[in-house]
Amino acid sequence: MATSRSKILALSVLLTGAMLFFKLAGDELHSRQVSTSDVHSGTETIAVLVLTSRSHKTQRDSIRQSWAKGHSNVYFVIGDRDCLTPPNYRTSPVVCMPDLQKRIPTLDILAWQAELRKIEGEINAELQQNRQDMWLVNMEDSYRGLARKLKLAYERAIIETDASWFLKVDDDTYVDVPLTTKILQDAKFGQNRFVANSFRPGAVLRAGKWAEHAFDEDIYPSYPHGAGHAITRDLATYVSLHKNSLFEYQGEDVSMGIWIHQGPLEVDFISSVAFEGHDGNCENASRAVIGHDISHKKMLSCKHFRDIEGISRNVPIMRASAR
Repeated sequence: MATSRSKILALSVLLTGAMLFFKLAGDELHSRQVSTSDVHSGTETIAVLVLTSRSHKTQRDSIRQSWAKGHSNVYFVIGDRDCLTPPNYRTSPVVCMPDLQKRIPTLDILAWQAELRKIEGEINAELQQNRQDMWLVNMEDSYRGLARKLKLAYERAIIETDASWFLKVDDDTYVDVPLTTKILQDAKFGQNRFVANSFRPGAVLRAGKWAEHAFDEDIYPSYPHGAGHAITRDLATYVSLHKNSLFEYQGEDVSMGIWIHQGPLEVDFISSVAFEGHDGNCENASRAVIGHDISHKKMLSCKHFRDIEGISRNVPIMRASAR
């Protein structure tokens, strides 16, 4: 009996491994039918990965109604579960770690559980309506988990899409998808390309929202700045394959900078004014990725301006430098 069970278990493991192999291989080998809207939105060139919180349905709907409208290559990346500890009883609101010095009153526990049920219900309803653009990844959703979310986003994007570029943005950012696609199509600087507004070192903070407790030096190595950043498929593959060994620092941008600085890859850093910083000016024709804190009303007005008024599609000048 024990021998039969062992054989069944071994066969099950082999079948599971084979299924995973063919799933990954199919990503590289399959030929996909592409609609006219896919071609227009540059699906084969770019996948837009929007890192978003579970509770940010309003922000996701604003994007769907504005710059993502008509584009099937925009994906919202969300942790598949919430933090069970109420925010006021964590060591910090941006992490999911209970403060053991604080006792949580029963009423606060019940209130937070009710809030989590509400969020879960909204997520399930949203999935029913927009299943194709929502990627739930295996992690507890928290601000301090953004580095992990980025790794899981790249992993999912490699499996689910044929894109050559992956653009990472937050859910308060406006993206001109056609213009961004054109910019990235023209960014031919070799393998392992990395595009952002700029790349520069930054001071390591030890307190506040961006407090860093794991990186010992006082200055971060150069990392991407601006409203978003884009990397080529090969660089995303490196991050995905090494996701278990790449340490997750306090933010996804500084983590990317450290991973590349400490890693073996030769990377082309490409600075572009199209990946704007924080002025929110969507009427500037040279801007393609615009942040931050873009409200619902401004999302719609930016969409109206760019669609109705029209802007120049000239590709902004880019500067490349190798690591």
